[in-house]
Amino acid sequence: MAVDGEIAGAIEEPGLLVLVGVTHRDTPEQAARLAAKLQALRDLGARVETGVFGAEMKVSLVNDGPVTIIVDL
Repeated sequence: MAVDGEIAGAIEEPGLLVLVGVTHRDTPEQAARLAAKLQALRDLGARVETGVFGAEMKVSLVNDGPVTIIVDL
C-alpha cells in the first residue's frame, strides 16, 4: 500500500487482504474488539501490515481466485 507515493506496507508472499472498517455506529468497545483480533493474529505469528490512519491510501493486490467474504459484526 502506498501513502503519498511511498510504500507504507507490503506482503510479498501469498496471503489475505483484509479491509477492516469502523463506522460512526460502532462503539469504542466494538472498535477495540476488532483491534484485539488484528493483534491476536500477530501473536499467532501472522504477518500483518497496516495502513496510516486517516491517510489517503492506494492498495493493490494480485487476486488468485474470485473470492470475497464479508463479515459484519
